[in-house]
Amino acid sequence: MSASAGGQARRFPRRGKFGTWLYRIVVNACRDRWRRRATVQRATEDFAAVEDLRRAAEADRGEQMAWVWEMLSRVSDDIRETAILVLAEQLSHGEVATILGVKESTVSWRMHELRKELKQMAEDDR
Repeated sequence: MSASAGGQARRFPRRGKFGTWLYRIVVNACRDRWRRRATVQRATEDFAAVEDLRRAAEADRGEQMAWVWEMLSRVSDDIRETAILVLAEQLSHGEVATILGVKESTVSWRMHELRKELKQMAEDDR
């Protein structure tokens, strides 16, 4: 018996029965354990739900990326290489213009054309 339980035993009124006192301790300990178990179970369920959402988002992102790569294979080489440098490499239009030896406005125009073509391809896929 723990020190606090022993202290509780000394303070338990003598007019009650020891068995009643012990019964209350056991019942309260069981209640505490069930509450802890329920908390752990809720946390586990919440974690599983978040993990399911993460996996679904990852799968969806993978499908989207596969679609984008498929669509990029359908556009002209100059638009594809511009798109890869801007979108995949995250370079600025100025940096891409320098790399490709074109004007920055040409890079902007190519990205505009890409958006138009992708929008049309998405509508055609529906």
